[in-house]
Amino acid sequence: METMKNILLITCLFLLCACGEYQLEQEENGTTGETENEVSYTLQLNIGSQDNAKLNYPLSLFLFDDKNNCVAQENIPDENSEYSSSMPKGKYTMVLLSGLTDNNYSYPLEIIPDSYITLRNNNCSDKPLQMGKASVNLTQSTRITLTLSYVVASLTFTLNGIPEHATSTEVSISPVSSGISFNGDDKNDKRQCTVSCRKEGNRWISDAVYIFPNESSQTHLSINIQSPDGNETYGYTYQATLKAGYPYHFTGYYKGGVSLDGEFQADGWQPEVDCEFGFDEILPDEGDDDHNTDSGKDDNDSDNTGSTETPDDTEETDTFIVPELPDADTIWGYFYVWQVTSLSATESKAILIAPDQWYTLAADAAGLLEAYEKDDISGWRMFTTEEAVAFRNQFQATINDLNTFISEYGFDRFKYTDGARYLCDDGQSTFSLANNRILDAGKTVDYYLRPVKTVRFKLK
Repeated sequence: METMKNILLITCLFLLCACGEYQLEQEENGTTGETENEVSYTLQLNIGSQDNAKLNYPLSLFLFDDKNNCVAQENIPDENSEYSSSMPKGKYTMVLLSGLTDNNYSYPLEIIPDSYITLRNNNCSDKPLQMGKASVNLTQSTRITLTLSYVVASLTFTLNGIPEHATSTEVSISPVSSGISFNGDDKNDKRQCTVSCRKEGNRWISDAVYIFPNESSQTHLSINIQSPDGNETYGYTYQATLKAGYPYHFTGYYKGGVSLDGEFQADGWQPEVDCEFGFDEILPDEGDDDHNTDSGKDDNDSDNTGSTETPDDTEETDTFIVPELPDADTIWGYFYVWQVTSLSATESKAILIAPDQWYTLAADAAGLLEAYEKDDISGWRMFTTEEAVAFRNQFQATINDLNTFISEYGFDRFKYTDGARYLCDDGQSTFSLANNRILDAGKTVDYYLRPVKTVRFKLK
């Protein structure tokens, strides 16, 4: 009997020892009891925005697997909330959106990367949409960084000189897109957006609206003015597409043309795009033109810098015998001496600026210059493109000082507010003292014309 008890005791001890040495299978992330295909890892997120642009919370997050299934859809309520999620091993695409409000946007019935988020109201929104996207191969716990940027263009309108009896004013823009996919592709379905303006003082202005661009190389603008006498519609075709991330501020003049201009310094947006076109140029929709003839070019574009020679370099230049060679930035007779180039100890070449200027159509500029004569000096011309850029760069920040100086001698002051632009390049282009764009001259828009002339000075 004692022997049987000893055998039973030894057997129990053996079993207890065997149980103490058995270990559950453990994965590298410390999760137990899972097969290799069930392993989960922690996915965390750092959130930023282009140029530290403001993000509109809550943010909307969508996570797609490698079969294009939406496996997670969550909101990040505020900037103090940190996203962290446990996900199975695999390949994922994460899409994060700011400004995706139910009032402005609609979700597709099936949320997949190629499906479209669409605009609810008139193909535009009063809230800008920002998007960030990242792909991750989740084989270990990972923290990724997503940077959001604007996927819409911003549009605002200011219309001046509208007749007093007008009762409403609106601007239609086409083509635009009605939506954007989770992949970030615009729908390009050639829709129209209509923006209403309200009267403030003697101007009609709009709040900022945001649209998804269309890939067309042309953008059609139509301004509709309603009054008791009936409706008036003015149109123009802007020879460029609107671009995501760019603000467009249209400033219109009922009698003087419509310009795309302004100062938009909000974080996250690209530099503002400038263009100019006639308010009364009514053009019918004739379909899309795939040839991009963007008339709004930057000064740095190689095809917009102008000739390095002035017109007077290739023609006989008037020479004046003087007791003393004039310096730059001085008054000589009736004229302002802008630039002086020394040719020798006794001779120099200078560019004179006339005291007078006109507000005229580009087509009439050549005739005005041909007829202009001051102090028996004729043969005046416009600024070349190169001269226009140099003059603007020199005086953009000090134009008030220049105006104060020349006005003491009876000169017309240079204009730089209210969209004022000056003709250059033989009337083919225009420049402004308020921005850095050289633009094609419109046919029905009035511009300022300032005569200049290259002369030679010789000492007696």
